[in-house]
Amino acid sequence: MKWLFILISMLFVFLGCKKKAAPDDKTNAGATAVKVYLTADKTMMRLGQEAVVTASVSGGEGSMNFNWEVNSIANLLGSGNTVTFSPCCASVAGNNIIKCSVTDSKGSKGIGQVTIVVNP
Repeated sequence: MKWLFILISMLFVFLGCKKKAAPDDKTNAGATAVKVYLTADKTMMRLGQEAVVTASVSGGEGSMNFNWEVNSIANLLGSGNTVTFSPCCASVAGNNIIKCSVTDSKGSKGIGQVTIVVNP
């Protein structure tokens, strides 16, 4: 009888000590992911030409903030979801990667990029 009591006690201890799941990260809970897609009207060009780059966004909530950058000294003119890529000099010949990060009003962020090749 003593062994039966010990066995039942141990079962209660093991069955009663379930691991609890880690709490979910509630940062931006329920927020919709922001996806950014960039398109350019030209992906190959010569110096002196310009290309219009447009960001299309899916997901996210509320107003969108657009932040543009390029990996060269070329100019990006404009704001919002459309900018004009304007290569300024021979040093920008080659691959120019244009990135746009978009943040919605809830803080969700997405990044898109497009490459434009400039021939001298």
